[in-house]
Amino acid sequence: MKPGLYLRLRREKAGYTLRELAYQFASPPTVDAETAERMLAAAEIEQAPLDASAQMRLALFVPFDRAIYGHLIEGLPAASVCGTCGCSWHDPCRVANSPCAWANPQETLCTACAVRKAA
Repeated sequence: MKPGLYLRLRREKAGYTLRELAYQFASPPTVDAETAERMLAAAEIEQAPLDASAQMRLALFVPFDRAIYGHLIEGLPAASVCGTCGCSWHDPCRVANSPCAWANPQETLCTACAVRKAA
């Protein structure tokens, strides 16, 4: 999985469009919403990864695992990430008020996404 895809999946799982997240992410007067949207879009299309400060800001609105994102940026394998929603052990989906589990032995599909795909 590419780091930009991971960010997009986590953003979408959190229920944000890119523009909506940019308005939340913006911190005037240093970063306006338009600049924030360009920065987030660039990260999602693999043009420029988010720096540590931007990652911390993003984590205020979108649950994601910074260690996984860092591994993906470095080209290292990221263990146990759902290829559909991007969840992991550190930020699982909720299924009937319980955290999701892995639906396959490769740990690339969570039970929440498996149920949605089966429906």
